[in-house]
Amino acid sequence: MCDKLRHDQYIIDCDRHGERIQSKYYDAKVNRVGVCKLCEYEEKYVKQIKSKKNNFVKFLDPIYKNNQKVKAICSVHGEYENIVYNIVKAKKSAGCKQCALIINELNQHKRSFRNKTEKKCTNCNEIKSIDKFYKYIRKNGRECLVPQCIECNNKRNREFSNKYRQTDNYINSQSKYKKTDKYKTFVKNRYIKRMKIKYVDIFYYQCIHCNSNFISKKEDKKYHLCKKCNNDDNQRNYYDKHKKNEKQVICVDCNRKYIGKMINSRCDYCRYKKEKEHNRTYKKRYGRTHKDRAEYFGCYYEKVDKLKVFERDKYKCQECGIKCNPDNNYNSSDYPTLGHIVPLSLKGSHTYANVQCECRNCNTNKSNKILGQQLTLYYGG
Repeated sequence: MCDKLRHDQYIIDCDRHGERIQSKYYDAKVNRVGVCKLCEYEEKYVKQIKSKKNNFVKFLDPIYKNNQKVKAICSVHGEYENIVYNIVKAKKSAGCKQCALIINELNQHKRSFRNKTEKKCTNCNEIKSIDKFYKYIRKNGRECLVPQCIECNNKRNREFSNKYRQTDNYINSQSKYKKTDKYKTFVKNRYIKRMKIKYVDIFYYQCIHCNSNFISKKEDKKYHLCKKCNNDDNQRNYYDKHKKNEKQVICVDCNRKYIGKMINSRCDYCRYKKEKEHNRTYKKRYGRTHKDRAEYFGCYYEKVDKLKVFERDKYKCQECGIKCNPDNNYNSSDYPTLGHIVPLSLKGSHTYANVQCECRNCNTNKSNKILGQQLTLYYGG
């Protein structure tokens, strides 16, 4: 029956589900008397299932949405629960999990070539063993066979290569390649290799140390060693000959035993500690800057800019003539440094006239000596 309510609403009584549904619009074709929306959903899903040639499904619960679980009856296994979308999507089963597992196993058995021993070639139409077909792997990781056999595939590749060699592009490219020097050197090397080939006797031996089999061209009656063991043996002999005469010695400072050459010497830690103390005392005595050193030695001091001196000398060492690179590391040999022509320890002044560009290697090796072009200024020549 259909009854009219306020605000243009209708009530439908379903004979099948026994529910009352309110609707704003009433149409005899869409919302028929005695048929609710649940019945329409069931009709749609049953049509979709029958169109895909599935087993007939009978829904026991009312259907509201695709994502809702519904009780249904399978034609083989009986009642089960599943989502409506999965039931409609299934191609050969009615949505039952047991039916889906059985069908997937059958499909995998058909697709896999491991269970087969023979296959039919698509080109020659002959049944051959699987060993005569190429294998390849798909993106999903499954192994498959090529439809053509190996003989037909190779024959097709030969025909394609013969056709390509008859084209003008291939002939022109080969004629240009034969004129080059690369082709001529290739032919010479090939001829030389053929001439140098000689028949050589090969001897099979077993290594004494690692017990591995190896081949050699020389006949050795006593000393059988493979390449690895032979190299190790040579290195040991060389080390034994040129070994350093090191002994167990006692340190002078800490009285600990260590391996060294000299008897009255220090260990590495004490030597490092002694060098640090020497550097500290040197900096305290002479000072850290040029100003402190000039005051200590009693020399004339003037402010000097390093960059101006380097640009004046064009970043060129005035002793060895190497071009200095300021982008390198500070401790590198070609780093520019400020050097005194007459050292401060010999009463030289810290001025632009007594300063020049020097590389770090020359400045450290020179120390407080007078070398080369310094003699003219020092002796007034």
